[in-house]
Amino acid sequence: MKKNFVLFVFLIISLTFIGCNSQSKTNSRETFDTLKTMPEFKCKDTKDGYITKDIFKGKNLTMVNIWGTGCKPCIDELPYLEELNNELKSQNFQIIGVVGDGLSNEITAIKILNHEKINFINMIPNEEFIKEFVSRTSETPVSIFINNKGQRVGEIIIGSKSKEEYKNIIKKTLMEIQ
Repeated sequence: MKKNFVLFVFLIISLTFIGCNSQSKTNSRETFDTLKTMPEFKCKDTKDGYITKDIFKGKNLTMVNIWGTGCKPCIDELPYLEELNNELKSQNFQIIGVVGDGLSNEITAIKILNHEKINFINMIPNEEFIKEFVSRTSETPVSIFINNKGQRVGEIIIGSKSKEEYKNIIKKTLMEIQ
């Protein structure tokens, strides 16, 4: 029994490190590159509401950031993603977080978001959205950009970036779509 428990803990720790900033960057970039439009979805958010694909209609650009509760770089970048979300609102920009492991770790995700004082929308993907969208990557964080028509635009960001790097990419993408 003790041997099985140790094996289980080792497996969980291994999967956490594989998923967080994995080196198979080409694979995720290629699979997201084939995504032309966001799939239809209705997913729960972390504030007990629901969001759909309509969330993109009101903004020129949305950065969708897939993150995980066991990914330290993901959690570390949440505060400056919050700052960017607030700073760039006037440019009709928003950030939406997708808690990649939220279906099994919703309570942990909510605790992290509360602790970090994150107010931008974070969704808990359902099984269908995981299959259609989240499963395109095996690493976190990953960010893609969606325009107001629900189409993927700009570059695919794999791994964490500094606030300034994100800001430069966002501004460049906003200029490209106008």
